[in-house]
Amino acid sequence: MIVDSVGVPKPICECWPGYKRNEDSTACVVDTKKIGDTCIKSLQCIDGQATQNFSSCSAAGLCVCWPGYMAPSTMMSCDLQPRNIGEQCDATVQCPEHASCDASGICLCNTYYKSNTAMSACEPQRLFLHFACDNSIQCAVKGSFCDSACTKQCECHPGLVEIDGSCMRPMIGDTCSRGLMGSDDGNVQCPGNGTCADVDTYLDRCICMHGYSTNDNVTCLASLDSPCAKDTDCSFLSNAQCGVDADGVYEMSCECQVGFMFDPTTATCTSGFVVLSAALIPTFLAVLLAAF
Repeated sequence: MIVDSVGVPKPICECWPGYKRNEDSTACVVDTKKIGDTCIKSLQCIDGQATQNFSSCSAAGLCVCWPGYMAPSTMMSCDLQPRNIGEQCDATVQCPEHASCDASGICLCNTYYKSNTAMSACEPQRLFLHFACDNSIQCAVKGSFCDSACTKQCECHPGLVEIDGSCMRPMIGDTCSRGLMGSDDGNVQCPGNGTCADVDTYLDRCICMHGYSTNDNVTCLASLDSPCAKDTDCSFLSNAQCGVDADGVYEMSCECQVGFMFDPTTATCTSGFVVLSAALIPTFLAVLLAAF
């Protein structure tokens, strides 16, 4: 204690609790403690300046690691102790993503998730169409969702139809929805080159777009039977034009340009030259000779 000339104590500067003077007494620094040492404040434990030291000063006045962390032999850090699904835990931070440390101290997958075979991760439950569900993350089929407001099952999204357990765009002739203001949302519901059109009084259905037709109700292929009034009406098909008669008047149907022929297998106008395989040459020659 410092006193004046008449014995009266003189006031002196002291560091706050949890701090101590530096070596030359010019500043107060954190009185750092190891794990297990006595403490006054949590900032003393390991390194009070660290943004995440995963330790604190307990009610008993000792530096301890947070739940789920453990100090190595140096006692100067707290390291996370990860746990697999089914293993004992002290805090959720130890468990894999989408898992929690339950009240009994065991890592368990959260609702809508299940453990992988290695018990090291939680994956979304994978349910097929019409399986009972609580959340869309459970539905495994692409294009499906959990219809929790109605069937409480995995169902295909509106605009998609179920085909062999999958959610697919409607086939030609199937019903579809053009949405608000008559928009068909880019025809995404119908097969390629198809569109959702008002063909019935109260129902919209998928039909092939202008210039296309279908044989299997699944795909729309270019067709030469499409009506036209000018060449641009046939632009859906490469190397095609609007046919004309001998007087140069449009005949109102598309045809392949001169030098091209229609290949029904690919629905394209291809070069008119025919290439025969070696195996077909003898047969072709026999037919040609028989004609004479």
